[in-house]
Amino acid sequence: MKKRVISFILAFALVFSMTATALAAEGLSNFTKVNAYPAGKFTDVAAASWYAESVKTAYELDLVKGESENRFSPDGSVNIAAAITLACRIHSIYYTGEANFPQSDPWYQVYVDYAAANGIIQAGEYANMTAKATRTQYAAIMAKALPDSALPAINTVEDNAIPDVKTTDAQAADIYKLYRAGILTGSDDKGTFNPRSDIKRSEVAALVTRMVDTNLRKSVTLNLANSLPLIPNNTVDVTPTRNAASAERKIVGEENYHGHVYTGGSNSTKYHYEAECAGKYSHEITWDEVDARNLQPCGTCVLK
Repeated sequence: MKKRVISFILAFALVFSMTATALAAEGLSNFTKVNAYPAGKFTDVAAASWYAESVKTAYELDLVKGESENRFSPDGSVNIAAAITLACRIHSIYYTGEANFPQSDPWYQVYVDYAAANGIIQAGEYANMTAKATRTQYAAIMAKALPDSALPAINTVEDNAIPDVKTTDAQAADIYKLYRAGILTGSDDKGTFNPRSDIKRSEVAALVTRMVDTNLRKSVTLNLANSLPLIPNNTVDVTPTRNAASAERKIVGEENYHGHVYTGGSNSTKYHYEAECAGKYSHEITWDEVDARNLQPCGTCVLK
């Protein structure tokens, strides 16, 4: 009987030890440098470029590779399959300390299956794995590569304060999560995200290094009051005429940030401003915002 008790205690201790080890293996401390990055490793990554250190660190962590032995192609695009692959590697290393995936046909299928099984993507969410990933798609995928506990909010980014991302937009929650966690900061001092642009390899390097190393995360503060364009002095007074209910409304625009009558229909009661007249990166705003900023639609773009 005594021997059985001792055996039970030893077995319990072994199981407890294994469980403790497994728990200890989970976390950002699993990301360690495994590759050497000699000076001048990639001839197209200038030492003075903003992304040079990110490329170096991401390569050392074995999270990114070059397009060839000596070229990184920082301005190159990234496809959906590559985005999912990187998210799966980060997820697996965080939880297990390694990223060993078997070969599959096509090569990315094993990563797609893993991503769907672990909530990184939904099954069938992306029909074309070789299509270029937009910044929105990349953010949506990477935001789910780590648990929320590894992406705590360190920044104040108010709802709708990112100029070209409303909280009602698709994947907005993922984008705002990464801004608040210090992973994303935007392309200018207003925090502009450019959601429909293809993400560049240089941007990917910066994003993934901030994800796995909290010391690299960035501080940013975005308030809704500062997210709309400033009002210039030389504006043209134009009154929209398409919508009878708003015919007397007047707003003030800014060069390259035109206020347009909202294109949702002739009875629309919303305006938006855009980075380009063609309609790219539109951001709808309410009449309250129109009044607060005294915005005016562009004379060449207002609906007639």
